[in-house]
Amino acid sequence: MKMKKLLAVALTASLGVAAAAPAVAATDITLFRFFGSCNDQYANVTHLDKAVGECGIIQVLTNKFNAEHKGNIAVKTQAVDWGTYYNRLNATFMNRNPPAVAVMHRSHLADYVARHLLTPLNGLFKKVGINTNDFVPAALKSVTFNGKIYALPFDLHAILWHMNTGLLKKAGLVGADGQPRIPNSVDQLMAQAKQFKKATGKPYILLAGSVDPMVTRLFETLVWQQGGHLVDSDLKHADIDSPDAHKALALINTLIDKGYMAAQYNYTDAQQAFLDGKGGVIINGTWVINAYDQQASNKSSALHSYAVATFPTLYSQPAVWADGHCWVMPRGGATGDQRDAAAKLLKYFYDHDLAWSHTGHLPVRESVLKSDAFRDLPHRKAILSTTHEARGIPGATRSQAGIQDALNQQLQATYLTGKSQDAALKAAQKRVDAILSGRH
Repeated sequence: MKMKKLLAVALTASLGVAAAAPAVAATDITLFRFFGSCNDQYANVTHLDKAVGECGIIQVLTNKFNAEHKGNIAVKTQAVDWGTYYNRLNATFMNRNPPAVAVMHRSHLADYVARHLLTPLNGLFKKVGINTNDFVPAALKSVTFNGKIYALPFDLHAILWHMNTGLLKKAGLVGADGQPRIPNSVDQLMAQAKQFKKATGKPYILLAGSVDPMVTRLFETLVWQQGGHLVDSDLKHADIDSPDAHKALALINTLIDKGYMAAQYNYTDAQQAFLDGKGGVIINGTWVINAYDQQASNKSSALHSYAVATFPTLYSQPAVWADGHCWVMPRGGATGDQRDAAAKLLKYFYDHDLAWSHTGHLPVRESVLKSDAFRDLPHRKAILSTTHEARGIPGATRSQAGIQDALNQQLQATYLTGKSQDAALKAAQKRVDAILSGRH
């Protein structure tokens, strides 16, 4: 047998045929993300036009990347529930096994940068051809700390005014041009809410006001529209027990008390209520435009006529709560070939900013934002002003998640448990002051 093998090798050499090179294993990298789990639904799907929603689009994008880099790079996705995501991510650092690439909200970046847990990306961006000059300035600023870029901006997402135009028309809140009437003052909002309630017997507004942070996003929006702020410029003191905050919370509770806004829902139930035609407007994010538009295409649906707008300016200046998804490379999560592979994945996400914007999120690349391909997507022209009106707690503020939780707890207590507005805002002020000073 040994002689036969030697003869075979000799014959191969004499014929000038090169021996096959040993197979090189693909470089595996781990992608840590939320957005839901839909691998079964989109297994092996690589056509982006078949993807719907955040989960579908990010899953198909990952499938497509793997298919195009087959044999060289293999992305292994770990889809984590949104509610436990940061606890799970923190655990990977504690176990010294962080992923190569992870999604993160812009509002969480400062904490991880301060703890030196993220890899600066300036050099890697240049190496793979990511043009930072194409980013919307605010997006680039939000991921830059002391001159170093720590994340790839992926989108801008904000709360919007999503409308069931069929119900609004029934209430006489659609003009002769077929466009829904958007309130532009508190007085107009209250008048439209009263008119809608009288005509339909239903609340004008639906809100995920239980457990979910949507009420905090609404509250912050109303404060900022009055020219107020929640954190002082030194980032060390809160400004929550203020006249602007009292006015904002009073409006929220007045809408609820009069039956004009239903806020008892968790996020899932609020979504379903809107789809079932139980309210005229839902305050929700950019991320549902794609899904709502798909639902409205079914004429037998209770949401058979849908429109969306930038959140109304009810006070003196345009402003709306916003955040952004971004991609980071945790320190220790990728070395050598893995580091290069992770950088290529970031470049792939950068190249497909338009595909991601099909979710409803706003792109963060100027070239995409200004493109006909983006503006021709359903409803996008109606929300373009959101890009300029977007606001958030200053990006360098630490513990933004803790600040949101403190606000959420106190705001919800005013309409879920009957806590006085004065006591709630004083408690929130005290708690956020402690967080900002590092005493929490």
